[in-house]
Amino acid sequence: MHGLPVMHLVRVTGGRYVEHDVHRPEVPLGDPVPFTRTAPDRPSRPAVVGADLAAAVAPVTGTAAAAMLAAFEQVRARLDTTAAQSGSPDRAVLRLGRAAVDAAVRRCEQGGTLDDLASAELIALLRSDEVRDFAYLRTDGSDVWHLRLWLGLTRRAIPGYVAGPACLAGYVAWRTHRPELARLAVHRALSDDPGHALAAILLQLLDESVPPELAELLLAHHRPDSGMEPPMQ
Repeated sequence: MHGLPVMHLVRVTGGRYVEHDVHRPEVPLGDPVPFTRTAPDRPSRPAVVGADLAAAVAPVTGTAAAAMLAAFEQVRARLDTTAAQSGSPDRAVLRLGRAAVDAAVRRCEQGGTLDDLASAELIALLRSDEVRDFAYLRTDGSDVWHLRLWLGLTRRAIPGYVAGPACLAGYVAWRTHRPELARLAVHRALSDDPGHALAAILLQLLDESVPPELAELLLAHHRPDSGMEPPMQ
């Protein structure tokens, strides 16, 4: 993650994990702890399998796709103008991105949805690693709308803009014990951007069957309420 302090260093191998001293990575803090590669019992969820699972991350088509393309053209022109008029384009993008993420969170928390322009703006801003990290810190899957939001944006993203929302969708799916859905979302991210670093990390977590419970340890000091925010640079 860009600009985030490393508070925990965890090494995972052979079905075990162990914490290490951040300042002295070679020093383990205790003995390796085994983890289960099977998810614990969870409240039943509607099954999503086969074609339904693939459809959850498939790009929209027809009039929906055309509407998103038109929205992207408007949004990109506006963002280009804003960046050109700003003395610090990166700072301007981060400011707009934070506002777009916060607006989406408030809207979805209230049961609403994003229109085409709001969706296109957020998707476009997620190309910034700092904006994506800001969204990542506010997403853990604790509410149903987390997954609905990022899956919806993954489907509505045009080529070249898929990786950001797809990684967030994959992360939430992993956190909520939906590994098959997480893998599909991550592969959509990598098909759009083969060198995407976060997608590669998520794929490794899935390949190693790392349990999502470890995410609490890894993110414990990086939540928004900790006061640690990505720097405004």
